[in-house]
Amino acid sequence: MSSKHFLHLFLALFATNVFATHYMAADITYKVTGNFIIEATITTYSRMTGFGNADKDLVSIYWGDGTSDNIERSNGVDGDGNGYKDGEFIMVNPETIKKSIYTAVHTYPGAAPPPNNFYVIEFMDLNRIDGINNIQNGASIEVPLFITDTIFTASLSTGNNSSPVFLNPAVCYANLNDAFTFNLLAHDADGDSISFEMITPLQGPGSQVPVYSKPGQYCQANGSQNNSFELNPKTGQITWVTPCRLGIYNIAVKVNEYRCGIRLSTVMSDLQIIVLNLPNDPPVLSPLADIFITAGDSISFPVSATDANSSQTVSLEAKGGAFIDNLHAPVFQSTSGNPATGLFTWQTAAQSARDNAYIFSVIAKDNYEQPSNPPNPTPLSTYQTFRVWVTDNSQCDFTYTGIAEPESALNVMVYPNPVSNEIEISTGGLSVSKISIYTTTGQLVSIVNSPINNIINVNELSNGVYLLRLELTGYNRENVVRRFVKM
Repeated sequence: MSSKHFLHLFLALFATNVFATHYMAADITYKVTGNFIIEATITTYSRMTGFGNADKDLVSIYWGDGTSDNIERSNGVDGDGNGYKDGEFIMVNPETIKKSIYTAVHTYPGAAPPPNNFYVIEFMDLNRIDGINNIQNGASIEVPLFITDTIFTASLSTGNNSSPVFLNPAVCYANLNDAFTFNLLAHDADGDSISFEMITPLQGPGSQVPVYSKPGQYCQANGSQNNSFELNPKTGQITWVTPCRLGIYNIAVKVNEYRCGIRLSTVMSDLQIIVLNLPNDPPVLSPLADIFITAGDSISFPVSATDANSSQTVSLEAKGGAFIDNLHAPVFQSTSGNPATGLFTWQTAAQSARDNAYIFSVIAKDNYEQPSNPPNPTPLSTYQTFRVWVTDNSQCDFTYTGIAEPESALNVMVYPNPVSNEIEISTGGLSVSKISIYTTTGQLVSIVNSPINNIINVNELSNGVYLLRLELTGYNRENVVRRFVKM
């Protein structure tokens, strides 16, 4: 560990209350408020029952340019009169959890130096809670919690980019031997493309937590040979079939943000899953499929969920960024019961169109209560995640990178869009010398040189959204990018 990170850890340890801290989960997100100016937000979740509350008025953040700051907690009220806000309690049944938010503004000196061209934001603190099964054989209390985000220069120079944010708390509950589903629901307000990957949790810069295994691997090592734990790289949904042992598990999720194939940032969440043993089963939720529509069209479909315990009541909820950001937001109406029923409707408008899919989750939750006086609500939930593409035939905006498309690009069209088999390209008289097809996360799929009659076959592509980069031969070679949807 470098000397600057030792200093960072030193500040983190002493900008605190006098007792040890015990963290469950955390993440960092940010938004760019001006050229090379960001507002970063650290969110932590800590256990407020039992020994060792994590309750810090100040934490330290390292900005990646050789500087760091101590930042105050910004949520809640100052109930104890010490001059700092106290955070807020949130109920993640069956436990009350302290959610603390720390926000600070920082100005970078300019573009990050080559060859990396990025800055790394870091947050480190001691300690994690004890007894995390898949970290150091449960002796996790002395393992630091470390979160890191990577911000590329392309993001900082836009003046208006926001990283993905997480709509769900990073603490959730599963039930022993029952299939578990969950989604942090990462949302990008700018409509940028995001992808998900599961990484090993960290304890310091470049340092993974000791003796770690993914929950599925942990179960396989303990006798559940066919156990699986998966993170969907496109939607972020977590599926565990099935939790094999009681206790606590942590994973880390990295979200990659792209715009027109250019990576803008990565953000990270350290997520905790607590496995209980309840005489209960989660609800069964009807499957949901991805949807492709054209801006201005509407969609409407029913949702239903049932519970094997006929005495329980199931409720339905839909979450997704479009409910928050879109002026023409979708509507989800539901009626609790067993079965529970719901109706998802969305009348889209021209403003609804964007290059990348909207991600939604429908959550079915039962109302199980553990017997006690008073009864202890301990519901179980099931997630179904789906994507909606709202398309038009607009071009990708390269102006944020300083690479503006040529004026002649205004006449370049691709059709039909969405497409099943063949795309025809109208170029306004210019010839196409080369076509490159990319996924929205920047992966090159294929190259076509000198396409015959400006027609290409996309029949073998998987359904989804792609970027078509065209090299036009005119007075100068010009690059044009168009988005299309393969159905």
